[in-house]
Amino acid sequence: MADQYSLRAKCIGEYLGSAFLVMAAIAPIILFHNILGADIYIAVIADALAVGFILFALIETFGPISGAHFNPAVTLAFFLHAGTRGKEVGAYMLSQIAGGLTGVLTAHLMFYQDIPKLAVISDISRMGGTYLAEILGTFFLVFAILILVRNKSDKLSYVIGMLVAGMIMATASTMFANPQVTFARIFTYSAAGIRPLDAAIFIAMEIIGALLAVALYSSLHFRIDAPRTKRTIQSIMRKEYLPKTRVLFLCTHNSCRSQISEGWLRHTKGDKYEVYSAGTERSRVHPLAIQVMKEKDVDISDHTSKDVSQFVGEKFDLVVTVCDNAREACPFFPGAIEYMHKTFKDPSNVKGTRRERLAAFRRTRDEIRDWVEEVF
Repeated sequence: MADQYSLRAKCIGEYLGSAFLVMAAIAPIILFHNILGADIYIAVIADALAVGFILFALIETFGPISGAHFNPAVTLAFFLHAGTRGKEVGAYMLSQIAGGLTGVLTAHLMFYQDIPKLAVISDISRMGGTYLAEILGTFFLVFAILILVRNKSDKLSYVIGMLVAGMIMATASTMFANPQVTFARIFTYSAAGIRPLDAAIFIAMEIIGALLAVALYSSLHFRIDAPRTKRTIQSIMRKEYLPKTRVLFLCTHNSCRSQISEGWLRHTKGDKYEVYSAGTERSRVHPLAIQVMKEKDVDISDHTSKDVSQFVGEKFDLVVTVCDNAREACPFFPGAIEYMHKTFKDPSNVKGTRRERLAAFRRTRDEIRDWVEEVF
């Protein structure tokens, strides 16, 4: 998982990935167009293939370390919607820009014997429809990444590699769609370059495209109605290089059902899930809930009852309501990607002897255990 790596390691991953990405975008143009004398359209096709293949390899290589952004627009999108920590954003972007500049120099050094130039200010003009192309290209790229991450696709690297390769050949701008790549290409003498004025406009268009993608994605609120199969929930789990899936269980008082749910999921799948619980009203953790969980070697004695308002502003991959009252009181939770509802009877409503009440708590405990094991 990416969280197993230090920020320094993540930044190194972003630096190296960005360097190789820019090198892949510039070197084929120099090789085919400047060195081999091929027509520019042949060089663009070669460039698309090189970038697509190399981007696939870069995502597979650096994804487990940094998440494989290589793009300030992608980092911005994850900051706005997926909760990337603020301190990482600046570090990531600086690493990406530094990597991109290194990629330009590396590409030029490879062909220095034939073209003895290390860096120049490009005078290649990119105007008109290329501005719109950058909005569209960045929008499609960022939206695709958000959707693929949400669906925990195991084909993300393939899809993004093919998308970028295709868009290089299908857009008027040959798809920069990346502010650090745009900035780096100011300094190349190749036909892949861009003059500073147009680069500034490109970067503005790329930011607009990324913001539009985040806005559209944020407007899509997904709800899952239980019961679902185990495969359904596994399909929304994050890939290994992404953080643990964050789950919030909600009930009315956060005293029994949501506490038991939290305890079971953390006990059985704590390596995959970061689990929390809360209530629409704060009370206390029921002593019988603690007792029946202890019978199964699950200790929730240190749990406390929490009000759902405590978690407003936090991002969760999945919010689960385990009683009808909570679903009615909290039909929408800001920051949730997925919703699920599953009703369990409240054992605290059972009257009678202590033995009868314990039996009710055990039934609810076992029902929740079976459901957690089936669904997660």
